[in-house]
Amino acid sequence: DCIEICTQKNINNDFLNILKPDQTSGSYLYKTNLPVLPANASTEKDVLIKQRIHQNYFRKVILANFNGRCAVTNCSIPNLVEAAHILPWNNANNSERLNVDNGLALNCLVHKVYDQNLLGISPDGEVKVSLILKEEKNDGALAKFFSSIDGIKIDFSKLRTKPNQDFLSQRYNDFHS
Repeated sequence: DCIEICTQKNINNDFLNILKPDQTSGSYLYKTNLPVLPANASTEKDVLIKQRIHQNYFRKVILANFNGRCAVTNCSIPNLVEAAHILPWNNANNSERLNVDNGLALNCLVHKVYDQNLLGISPDGEVKVSLILKEEKNDGALAKFFSSIDGIKIDFSKLRTKPNQDFLSQRYNDFHS
């Protein structure tokens, strides 16, 4: 059941609350009876935030290390290739956060599913994709795409700086849990 799988993989519960199962197709559809905001509802609020700094530096060194290409798909369109943290920002210390060995160049879709732990990359570079992404009932084209990258092997040997094996192992274990 998609909702169970999504919940187990820490997908935003607010998103799940607007879905309902479709008995005919087996897919999940948006609910039509969504809550209505009052006409005078505020649309802004003042907040105090911590802002990440040096992200541009991290992006530049990661993309340079991967020659501007997604490690998984080989995509080289600059606006689509992002610098992904192996150890998530919140789980890393200051020196790990911006270190080149804590980064992978991934296209934006692969980055998003990697951050959601729906895709794992083993220490030896093998890409594993969760079953939910490979199910045809969710989206045929996306299921085919994710099935096509499942099991490929990233060649880290050509990189100037190899990803940290301990970081990859820790993150891969998170994918499996």
